[in-house]
Amino acid sequence: MKRSLIICLLIILVSGLPANTKIDSLETLLNKIVGKEKPHILNQLSTAYIRIDSEMSMECGFQALELAEKENNILEKAKEKYLIDVLKKRKIHFAGR
Repeated sequence: MKRSLIICLLIILVSGLPANTKIDSLETLLNKIVGKEKPHILNQLSTAYIRIDSEMSMECGFQALELAEKENNILEKAKEKYLIDVLKKRKIHFAGR
């Protein structure tokens, strides 16, 4: 029993590592990058946060959308509008439970 509990805890802890590593890498890259690539990195960061922290995902999404609109980047604007819409629908769905 004790052994199974330890194994379950290890699996839970290890399963979160890839997402955190990806988020850390994207945040580091975001601090280094300037210009037209920033909305794309924010979009990836928003997607990485979607299951971990929906508020942070939404915040990154709005930042990406704002930058994409300033740069008239139609592709990134479309991606972020879609992602923000999905997040809003998720929020409404979970609030109803």
